[in-house]
Amino acid sequence: MSKHHLYSVWKIPPNPNPRARYKDQYHITKHHRATLIEEEHYTVKAYPKNNWYKCECPGFVNWGYCRHQKIVEIFVTKNKVGSGALYDFDNERFSNEFISSSEDHLWT
Repeated sequence: MSKHHLYSVWKIPPNPNPRARYKDQYHITKHHRATLIEEEHYTVKAYPKNNWYKCECPGFVNWGYCRHQKIVEIFVTKNKVGSGALYDFDNERFSNEFISSSEDHLWT
């Protein structure tokens, strides 16, 4: 049974703290497939030294892994971060739907 969600990924400006261990951070948003209304969002941080992503979601906190890590990695690999593209994780493909960037996503 497929879940009814699509995901978008936006880059957050770098942390000004030079001692921060992570290199990049991303805003991942879960949208309802039919309405494209945002249901949840989380911050995922990239740690290049370990080639690892850390999410703030409850799943990651409980199990040390979540789908958000994989989704951010897919967006980065496919060069689609900030494009408005929506990813269907359950069917492992990008949707033909797009969302426009809102002011919440325009940090720079």
